[in-house]
Amino acid sequence: MLEKDLEAILKTTYEEFDATTLEANPQKSMAFMHPDGVILEKGKVATYGYKDLLKLWTEWYKEQGPYEFKA
Repeated sequence: MLEKDLEAILKTTYEEFDATTLEANPQKSMAFMHPDGVILEKGKVATYGYKDLLKLWTEWYKEQGPYEFKA
């Protein structure tokens, strides 16, 4: 696979993920996460696994609202 091909794939993926953040839709955002994924927040406890990540996204969107994801 060429670098330009990979960049095109990633661009599409980032745009699709961005659409979920602009919508502030935690379920759709989770579609881009591994079920055993981890989110680390500096100075805080790590969040692990689908259930807890979905809760984190839900709370975050409630506080933050829609936002633009920048890769």
